[in-house]
Amino acid sequence: DLCAKGVQCVLKEDAFQQLVKAQDAAVKKGVSLEVYSAYRSKDRQIALWEGKTPERYAQKHPDPAERIKLVANPYECGNNCPHYSGNVVDIRFRGKTRETMTGADWKLLEEIMIQTKTSNNQPAWVRYGDDKDPEKGELWHFECCNTPRYARAIQQGVTSIV
Repeated sequence: DLCAKGVQCVLKEDAFQQLVKAQDAAVKKGVSLEVYSAYRSKDRQIALWEGKTPERYAQKHPDPAERIKLVANPYECGNNCPHYSGNVVDIRFRGKTRETMTGADWKLLEEIMIQTKTSNNQPAWVRYGDDKDPEKGELWHFECCNTPRYARAIQQGVTSIV
């Protein structure tokens, strides 16, 4: 099972198939993937942003400029928040948390995800981030299957994009 305990991981079929391929690659490298967030409804995104979930983002990060580094603002992204698509995962290695993932862990995770290929040999996943500026994006957030961010990344020939 690729989902964290107690988490309902809902993905579109293409995203799920790409995730299975990434998991196969991870196992070959001696690790296992764990999805802790995938599809979110608009109500769930609002609850996350407003601190009405166990993550308590609003309480821990009252400054929206800091909170946006952890969760998309549903009032800014409208109906286009990436997690609404069913083609996005927040992911880490099984047995780790975002806080216990090391720099080497994040690097290996990204390698696994972007080395997973589509049938036309494109990267199956792109990371929401900027390799030149680690303050931008999220090390744990990957998109596939023609989300707007994924499409821009493929068009630009990059594997991470904000």
